[in-house]
Amino acid sequence: MNGGGGTGSSHEDMRLSRLYQQLIEWQEPRFGQEYDLASGLDRYRAWIDEHSKDAGHNASAAGSSVARARRHAAAGPRGF
Repeated sequence: MNGGGGTGSSHEDMRLSRLYQQLIEWQEPRFGQEYDLASGLDRYRAWIDEHSKDAGHNASAAGSSVARARRHAAAGPRGF
């Protein structure tokens, strides 16, 4: 994984996204009651928007990694 800049592949993006989801699920019992999920998803969506602009991706393209990430974020915490 390349750490940003739009140089990673969509396969790497999906692997990182799934790893992140697994980490959240693993930590959920510990932090779940204190975490505001709606705010977290809003921050995630803002991060996706920011990085899609920085990388010059066309987020409206159905196959782009940014569009897939947006669909997953919209699906909620179990959307992966």
